[in-house]
Amino acid sequence: MAALDVLICTYERPDHVLHAAADARAQLGPEDRLLVLDQSRRVQATRDALQSWGDPRVRHEAAPPRGLPAARNLALARSDRPLVVFLDDDVRLLPGCLDAHRRALQEDGIGATVGAIDERGMAWNARRTRNEVDRTGRVRVRLEGEVALDVGSTKGCNMGWRREALEQIGGFDPGFAGTSFLEETDASEAARRLGWRVRYVPDAALVHLSAPAGGVRVEDTARTAWWRFHNTGRFLAKHRPASLPVAGATFSAIALRRAIAWGDPGAPARLMAAFARGVASVG
Repeated sequence: MAALDVLICTYERPDHVLHAAADARAQLGPEDRLLVLDQSRRVQATRDALQSWGDPRVRHEAAPPRGLPAARNLALARSDRPLVVFLDDDVRLLPGCLDAHRRALQEDGIGATVGAIDERGMAWNARRTRNEVDRTGRVRVRLEGEVALDVGSTKGCNMGWRREALEQIGGFDPGFAGTSFLEETDASEAARRLGWRVRYVPDAALVHLSAPAGGVRVEDTARTAWWRFHNTGRFLAKHRPASLPVAGATFSAIALRRAIAWGDPGAPARLMAAFARGVASVG
């Protein structure tokens, strides 16, 4: 049985992360490890709580806040097992989650896995099990169902990786900043280009609570939208440049709808400027 590292990057969610860490610890094998990488302003209480468990498999490390992709890369650098599972800090694991990731990641050709997710903060927008960016730049996702199958992308709250695959693509791209929207999809796309498969694993299941604050949440709705437009532009410029004209038209329509909903006539210009800035960020 291959050993794995469970990596939880956390920011300003001290209560949530302890529950997530406790769930993960309960599923660790004797050679597995759990690292909580903490970018919060105050970390001592979380560190003390984790250390009170007296479990040498569990570590806490503080780091300056540099965004989720950078935190994931740092956590990866601090680990050494051949398999890694990234969890958000606001999840609750269902029984067998980690071992399901472990089994799937040892199958030939699978570079990354994504488990079933009971999403408490969003509604799925696809009828069948899938996770991918379509030609208009919109994410089509439903990560539920009982059948394992290949999909286009992982999802950051519940994803496993072969270390080899992550190292080959150079880790996660910090250019997917702000809310980090599409950072895991970018990594998945890069891995698939190298021939790795991304596998949906129904038994690697958890509940994603979507805590309203902390993590990569941006309280300002307009700012959240700005990062969605920016990171979509960056993703398409990197991976689907031929789709940029169609996606640009789609996101222009989305920006107009946002302007009407917000009563903000300046929103389309700002949001499309964010999209253009994301495209231009790709050298």
